[in-house]
Amino acid sequence: MFLITLFEDFHGNREGFISLTKEDIWDHLVTHLTNWDVPYTLDELETTIRKKHGYLNEHSKSCVTVRIIEIQPGQGFDLL
Repeated sequence: MFLITLFEDFHGNREGFISLTKEDIWDHLVTHLTNWDVPYTLDELETTIRKKHGYLNEHSKSCVTVRIIEIQPGQGFDLL
């Protein structure tokens, strides 16, 4: 299971969602970013998913920070 958090710096938007498999992360992340009208490149998205942390639209005031945390059932996690 994966917890994905999005933090948009300029407006202070925050959102989190759960993806059950690694394959679902791509679809869910693209859906949320499209909903927020966040421009990104495929390279930014692939790198962020591979590293489980990254920035999309990094050189804009509306930069979005993405964190992907892999968790097991019953395991705690830190949102900071």
